[in-house]
Amino acid sequence: MSISWKTYEQRRGVTLREFITSRNIETYEEFLSFIRPHSIYPPHRDSVDAIISEVVSQAQEDLNKHQPWMGVKGQHINDAINLNLQDDVALSKISSDKASKPKQATKLKKKMLYDEEKAKK
Repeated sequence: MSISWKTYEQRRGVTLREFITSRNIETYEEFLSFIRPHSIYPPHRDSVDAIISEVVSQAQEDLNKHQPWMGVKGQHINDAINLNLQDDVALSKISSDKASKPKQATKLKKKMLYDEEKAKK
């Protein structure tokens, strides 16, 4: 037995916008693939397409708002990073400095242990 979309909305307490948003539907054909197995008569294509375009544009606006590092067309803004060869050299120096600190600490600890043992004798 088939039911209309309006009946489905009333029974389930869901709107067309909520249905489309919760399932990340981007085309009318996707919408049909969700409702056809449940024997639901779809609403008119124009109303579904209008809501889909609103949902997709809202999602794109949210994405742009929360990703300030993206450019106008979704391209990364490389100028914001400004990494060059000098930065790589500085980073390698920093990492080598950190690598030598444990060795220095180990040498100091060994010297302290040696001095303690020498003092005991």
